[in-house]
Amino acid sequence: MEVEMKIRGLMMDPVSNTPIVLLKDITSDTVLPIWVGIYEANAIAFEIAKEAPPRPQTHDLIKNVLMGLEANVKRVVGQ
Repeated sequence: MEVEMKIRGLMMDPVSNTPIVLLKDITSDTVLPIWVGIYEANAIAFEIAKEAPPRPQTHDLIKNVLMGLEANVKRVVGQ
């Protein structure tokens, strides 16, 4: 079963001091926390704030290649 989710926000785990991305089910109040690395959290924070990082990051290269090919990602499915 696939569930569409949106990024609800970022926070720090007070115990492990690790960033957490909060994903929210768009049809309910269900929230899924995902612990991520600091670099991933920073990239997500820049995107949420609509700010550009000081230099392009690796995922920016992939995004630019997909845009150059006129391709897009429709969904991401975890197993």
